[in-house]
Amino acid sequence: MHSTSECGLRVGFSTDNQGERQLRQIPLIVDLDGTLIYTDMLHESAFSVFKQSPLVAAKIPVWLKKGKANLKKHLAESTDFNPKTLPYNEEFIGWLKDECASGRKLILCTASDSSIAIKIAEHLGIFDGVIASDGNVNVAGQRKADILVERFGASGFDYAGNSSDDLFVWESARHAIVVNATARIAKKANECFEVEKVFHPRQTTPLVWLQVLRAHHWLKNLLVFIPLFAAHEIFNLQNWSILIIALICFCFVHPLYTSPMTFLI
Repeated sequence: MHSTSECGLRVGFSTDNQGERQLRQIPLIVDLDGTLIYTDMLHESAFSVFKQSPLVAAKIPVWLKKGKANLKKHLAESTDFNPKTLPYNEEFIGWLKDECASGRKLILCTASDSSIAIKIAEHLGIFDGVIASDGNVNVAGQRKADILVERFGASGFDYAGNSSDDLFVWESARHAIVVNATARIAKKANECFEVEKVFHPRQTTPLVWLQVLRAHHWLKNLLVFIPLFAAHEIFNLQNWSILIIALICFCFVHPLYTSPMTFLI
């Protein structure tokens, strides 16, 4: 395992003294989509490809025929993203930082492509490693549970998740950390597993809606009005109406498409 500074990312794993490390510390495995962030990176990547390269987007059915892991890999390779702009679950991350500072090993484990997961882990700087889809294996549901049991043993890890797919993982975990889950999933987790901690979904306040719609990015969308001024058409009401519609689309359509409804439940 590659060493880094305090709470920094260490990508890659070693089996040397693994049993000894497990005895010292139960690792905390953290899901990404809907748990660490309030969105889904598959949706984010797909929309970005449609927006940036419509011709490339036409290949999506071909990629999907070879499996979801293959689709995610090609989408990740076809677009770029800035991890700083993602809608993070700040309350949950605050707790993770405390766990990291106390010396607990944190592993980001996600069905998203590994290239995406590593960027996010490096940005946050609290994870000791990454387990993610690699173009061949889609690390989700029962497959994720099997990988974690193979690596850490049954009940050899705690797991933070939010969806029905995570029920398979909680079944093999020591403790469940329920994050941003629907009432149904939270109830099921409490009935069937040893729940260590619950992070409830946030209420739909105006501030939450502004975060869903990523209002802090709206300023750059005002650039759509530059041609109007450059062409000295500022008194052309028809052009103003067209550009206002364009501004609304930029501000509202993309964020609503890429933010899952679990953010609002």
